[in-house]
Amino acid sequence: MQSVDALARERWPGIVNISHHHFVAGGSDRMFLDTAEVLEAQGHRVIPFCAADSRNAETPWQSYFPSGIDPARPSLTDIRRFVYSGPARRSLQRLLADEPVDLAHLHIYYGKLTASILKPLRERGIPIVLVKSINFLNPPYLCIFRY
Repeated sequence: MQSVDALARERWPGIVNISHHHFVAGGSDRMFLDTAEVLEAQGHRVIPFCAADSRNAETPWQSYFPSGIDPARPSLTDIRRFVYSGPARRSLQRLLADEPVDLAHLHIYYGKLTASILKPLRERGIPIVLVKSINFLNPPYLCIFRY
């Protein structure tokens, strides 16, 4: 007899749920966490992917969370990683290599995770559902998508 997790993997898509926080700092974080609960209640396997933070709720997936930037006192490295985060891209590549994912659900990912996470999703042909993001109009993002 198959385990419930094995059956869920066969019957329902694996969804990587992406946002900058895995804790509630505001309304968008509440929406992010509530969306995961609703999807899980429907039988989906939901994998969070967020920036590492001491305030994050515990999850078996936190070993995949890349280090975030310190927006209060950013270093030169933080400023560079605000535009493009190699650690976020590599962490997501590792997660996607280890876990079957059929869909990416993006909330707030710019700043801490950045558009760097889009390439690994695109390379694997994983469809993306994007929840509210007007930052695509910012010049750094226009350059990343253009080149």
